[in-house]
Amino acid sequence: MKQILLGLLAVVIMIGGCTSTNSAGKPLSDMTFSHMRPMPLQVSNVVKRDGAGQKRNITTDFSVPVDAMVDSYIESRLRAMGGDETLFVELEELSVTHNVKDSANKVAGFMGVAKIESYNVVAGFNLVLENQSNGAIRGKRFTVRRVINISEHSSVVEREQRQQEGIEQMFRDIDQSMMEILKNEFMI
Repeated sequence: MKQILLGLLAVVIMIGGCTSTNSAGKPLSDMTFSHMRPMPLQVSNVVKRDGAGQKRNITTDFSVPVDAMVDSYIESRLRAMGGDETLFVELEELSVTHNVKDSANKVAGFMGVAKIESYNVVAGFNLVLENQSNGAIRGKRFTVRRVINISEHSSVVEREQRQQEGIEQMFRDIDQSMMEILKNEFMI
């Protein structure tokens, strides 16, 4: 009985050690877009759809659910307020690729230590504004790229934190590009 209890205690400790936490020992927060004010648009509807020939490739060792976050961003940020046009937000590409690079330090690189894990994150969008009454269509594409480099000596917590910080910055870039197009080019 004592061995069973010790075994259960060991399992509980191991599971507790797998929880993602920040440096203060608290769990990493889920990334939401509730802090962003919804952007009112003079359109009848905002429709999110996959673009023609859409490419998705997300490495399995990336801890941030980027694909779900794109949907959440669009739903939280873009608000249809009425008009003659429909805004289609097409996700044409979403990829996270993983590479391992040699250390920038020549001695460490020669010895094959202190490698850098590099995640290349790409999100490509096509914004299409379609007028139902006259059939006019306008479109604008943009792509946002972010490279997240993490030392191979980083802990799991540090890796997850760096990934999350990189994705937060990428969504700032997406928002800046999207707002620029919607306000200054589409003027909606």
